[in-house]
Order: sequence, then C-alpha cells, then structure tokens
Amino acid sequence: MSDDLQQLKLANGWLLDRVSARFPCGVRQYTMVEFNDPLVGPSYNTTSKKQFDDFFNNLVASGGGDCPENAAQGLRLALDTSPPRSFILVLTDASAKDYNETSIVNHVYSLINTKQSQVYFLITGLCSSPSDPDFLIYRNIAASSFGHVFQVSLSDLGKVFNYLDFTLSRPVNSSTHLFSRDFNFSGNHSQSFQTAQKYNTLVVTTDGFISHMRIVGPDGRHESNSAQFHASQ
Repeated sequence: MSDDLQQLKLANGWLLDRVSARFPCGVRQYTMVEFNDPLVGPSYNTTSKKQFDDFFNNLVASGGGDCPENAAQGLRLALDTSPPRSFILVLTDASAKDYNETSIVNHVYSLINTKQSQVYFLITGLCSSPSDPDFLIYRNIAASSFGHVFQVSLSDLGKVFNYLDFTLSRPVNSSTHLFSRDFNFSGNHSQSFQTAQKYNTLVVTTDGFISHMRIVGPDGRHESNSAQFHASQ
C-alpha cells in the first residue's frame, strides 16, 4: 500500500483543488477515516482544506500481509461523522474483512439511505477474486448510493480522476438511476429500458470490458452524438 499511498497523496491534492474550484463559496467539512485490521479510526474532521491535506499527507503505511481490512467499519464511521449528501471516496488495496458483520453492513446501508451520500471505491489491489463476497460488497454499496467501484492499477489513476472530476461538477444525487444489469456471458446483447423524461447527459459505467456500445433513442435514432459516455472498467 505504501507505493499506492504516495500516488494517492498527489491525487488528493488535485482532488481538493478541483472541489474548491467547483464550489468556491460556503463552508465544507472534510472527513478522513483510517481503517485496517484490527484498528478503525479515528475520524479526522475539519473545515480547513489545508488541515485535511496535512491529515492525508501524514498517513503512513506499515505492516501488511493480512490482506482483508475492516472497510465496512471504516465506511460506517465516515458516514456517521460526515454531513448529509457527502461525496465519500474509499481508498484501499484490499477486500472487506467485515463484509459478513450484519449489524455493521446494515448500518452502512441505513446511513446511505438517510444521508443520501454517494460512495465511490478506488481499489488498487485484490485479496482473492472479484466474485468473492468480501469484494462484491463494494459493488453492492456503490450501487445503492449511485456510486461506483474502480478497480485499477496505479498507472490508470488519471483516468479515474478524470471521471471523478466530471462527477464532482454535478450536485450529489442529482442523477436518476435508469438501468443496471449483470451480464456473465460474452457475445452480443440488446437491452431496452424506458425513461420518463429527457436528459442532458447519459452516464454509462461498467465493471467489465465492453468492445462496442450503441445507444438508440425511442425514434430509432442513434444517440451517441448527443450523449456523453463515461465508461470505466
């Protein structure tokens, strides 16, 4: 995690600058929560961008070897101590050791529902398989909060932050969830879904590889020229 942390410290400064540029007025709360195994917390809270940057830059990665970490407990504490409609980014190189602790996980879902915060996961490592429940919980939490899971290498961090830059330009939960589906097979597939209104932007995200995608409107016209696609793997 030490190499990842050095890269993420650079990205953190960029992200803070982008948030400040997008929303120059008003008071913001910045929250940072550390989690590993077995420790979780504390929660660092401040309204100072510089102080939050100092919190993050003082993080040190040590030990290791026991890949799963208490990510659900860390997320619960972050949700508990952050204001409603927050943008929460979980940075980790491990799966969630506490994925099956029902009371903790249910509390996370309850807080997401009441606070209407968005949760994004930036994962630079993998303990076992992406189909294992300790990893799938990330996808379930992200889907319930209109967030996303990015499983990437350090070399692809720039692509992720380009997407996050787009996301941060929009009010939290200003999007409408139109369609989602899990596909566990290769080849061609066609799927239709209805919308109740017109939209200025269509965001498409994927956790797998798609070689080609075509969007057709209700009048049969190909809509790719008028839609923005933000596909991430």
